[in-house]
Amino acid sequence: MTIKSTYDLCLFSADQPFVTINDLFRLLQQKYGDIYRFRGTFRWVVVVSNPDLANEVLTKRVKYPFRPEVEIVKVFGIRNNIEEGLGTLQGEAWWHLRKPAQDHMLKPTAVQLYIPLIEQVAEDFVATLRGVPVIEDCLKTLVSVSTECVGMLCFNRRLGCLDGQSIVNMEDLNTIFTSTAEAGRFFKPYKYFRTPFYKRFEKAVQNLHSITDKEIEGALRRLRDGTNQGVDGDTSEPNLLLSMLSDGRLNKEKINVLITNLFGGGIDSTSNTLAFLWHELAVNADKQENIYQEIVTTVGNGDLNKESLSKMSYVKACLKESMRKNFPINVGSIRIFDNDCFVSGYHIPKKTPILIASNNISKDARFHKHPDQFIPERFLRRENTTDAEVKHTHPFAYLPFGFGPRSCIGQRFAETEILVLTIKLIQNFRISLPPGSDRHLESVTRTFTAPARKVTLHLTRRTGT
Repeated sequence: MTIKSTYDLCLFSADQPFVTINDLFRLLQQKYGDIYRFRGTFRWVVVVSNPDLANEVLTKRVKYPFRPEVEIVKVFGIRNNIEEGLGTLQGEAWWHLRKPAQDHMLKPTAVQLYIPLIEQVAEDFVATLRGVPVIEDCLKTLVSVSTECVGMLCFNRRLGCLDGQSIVNMEDLNTIFTSTAEAGRFFKPYKYFRTPFYKRFEKAVQNLHSITDKEIEGALRRLRDGTNQGVDGDTSEPNLLLSMLSDGRLNKEKINVLITNLFGGGIDSTSNTLAFLWHELAVNADKQENIYQEIVTTVGNGDLNKESLSKMSYVKACLKESMRKNFPINVGSIRIFDNDCFVSGYHIPKKTPILIASNNISKDARFHKHPDQFIPERFLRRENTTDAEVKHTHPFAYLPFGFGPRSCIGQRFAETEILVLTIKLIQNFRISLPPGSDRHLESVTRTFTAPARKVTLHLTRRTGT
């Protein structure tokens, strides 16, 4: 069979007033169906907008799944003689970097060791809010908190960001992740010479590398001096950097770029996800109260541990529902296969990009009833009060971290950080929006989805905290 196709990609046509790539894909899906192809800049791209088709594509067996590289990142690495990271490597070279990293980062037991460390950051953050009735700029505040948390993972030390001296410039992060999203859209002169656009990106990435290089050298010095001996395993002080150095499969340069990618990406993705989640909870006071009652029942005013966190299904459902509504990445996953393949009976030639429109699938009323509503109960397995049609039932209709070997390597740590920070906030405060605030929060497109406007939260101290 031949896939229905289109050349009509005019983003500013008067009769097609869509403004984002997801709007475009939604219109094309309505016109051509759940699988179609369009002519991109230089090649055909197949788009699938159905979880059954996503399942077909993402579960095809391939040793080294291909994902399009981020060209501006690759150009930066070549010009600055920096090792390639997981975002640009392919094939066996990618797997040699991915495998040791995921061995240390995706094991549930490894991430659980960080719960007390994240909780301490969360406790200190809550302490800074006591006596403060308003968080004026939620995202700006969360960048500092996320930097402190991710610093514990990457460098095994507190960075002091909660004292108002974040070591990361928020504008640098914004430049990096906005540039990586924009760089692939049009003609790419930065590949041939340093354009002003590229120079801004390069300077921001160099600033980030200077921070991580300094921190990694400090961590290595502490390891040599014997003052930072936590190891991966059953110790009370985990140490990702030492674990990877001791592993022996990665040299210092590869560990350097891996830690830098994890540090920058971890800050931006988790801070944006937290901002959307807290906004949803501020709008939906009843859902916020359900979280609080779950906290009271599970830990009261006490500390968290892996056992108590594992029992808190409602706050986890709220996180999933927030990421479904405010999908954390722009579009979804892309796969390119070395051999011809078939999807739903359609023949797809090798090397043809297949794009899974996960952002749109997550908001499609066919797969999530009332998609514009915040209904965490759809993700609760034993919830009997929710309409069966509302329940989330198809695993491939919700893929915020991707799927398979090329899924987000920091998923477990990010989820744990978000959950602990949210639990500690709700344990101590009721949060609400300023009177007259818009209950709907628009997003902007970058590497990670970000709020389109400043989020301001009012805080009300809970009795007994």
